[in-house]
Amino acid sequence: MSTRVSLREGRVLYQSPAGSIVAVPVAGRTLVFARRRVGVSERMPARISLVAFEHALREAFRRVMDRLVAGEGPRVKVSSTRIGIVSWSLPSYVTCPGASTWCEEYCYAMKGLYVNPRVEEARVENLVASLYPGFVEELVRVLYEAAVRAAERTGLPEPIVRLFDSGDVYDPAVLRERLREMGVDVERLEGLLGVRLDELPRDYFARLLYEAVRALNELGVRVYMYTRSWRLPHLREWLERMAELPRTVVWLSVDPAMSREEVAEAEAIAARHERMGVAYTGMLPLNERLRYHLCLKPLGVVNCAQCLVCPYAKAKRVVLPTH
Repeated sequence: MSTRVSLREGRVLYQSPAGSIVAVPVAGRTLVFARRRVGVSERMPARISLVAFEHALREAFRRVMDRLVAGEGPRVKVSSTRIGIVSWSLPSYVTCPGASTWCEEYCYAMKGLYVNPRVEEARVENLVASLYPGFVEELVRVLYEAAVRAAERTGLPEPIVRLFDSGDVYDPAVLRERLREMGVDVERLEGLLGVRLDELPRDYFARLLYEAVRALNELGVRVYMYTRSWRLPHLREWLERMAELPRTVVWLSVDPAMSREEVAEAEAIAARHERMGVAYTGMLPLNERLRYHLCLKPLGVVNCAQCLVCPYAKAKRVVLPTH
């Protein structure tokens, strides 16, 4: 979905010295953009540079594979602990089987800081680690220790982990196709791993993730995530199971590239679970009279640890402006 809109035509949903959040009617939908202030003007969100993202991804995989050859196994790494919520991520797009054309145009995790190979390298290392024996135990250990320390340091009510600041619940077969599409040497990677990705069960990672999330919940760690992998039935099953865990919240992401029927399907699935909601990425709910929470994080006026709507499912609908 290629979108050419003038943000000057929209209505302002929120205004601050940092910028504004604007709603723009386009083709029967109301799109939502964060307009950051730069100097005396406000700028619309930048589109991704696929060339830059591909370069960063290939370079990150090359570095990780070179270390595997040298006998250095992959390590599970957290992305951020600064605000108190611990983030754990994977490379964007290649691990996102539910990605839409909107993602391919605007995904924040395919531009800016994310096209730095060294930043992307940690996410690639997490992906490779997920294909090694003992991954669940190591992921639980690393996230538990980091989340406990971060909560104690910042005064959060309990340890909190956000999964997938970038990336998503991947399907190994789709992962293999996307890696080849991005120019990654898949055959070299599989030779080092000793496994063909497309021979793994399609829900291989979803099962492992469920085990890890359940273990973290049992240790008192709250977990939440946004995901488009709900679009694949064999992964949706595991997401719904995660939403039934006592300290886990799952947000089903929808966007303007999805049909009205698919958005309605996400709303119906979320309605079945107390701790599952719909994240409207770059758009308002189809029924704009429904109550929703407007995320202000893209303007930098509040962070997730200050808000806590998403980790605790304080709303059933969240609007995430494109930024």
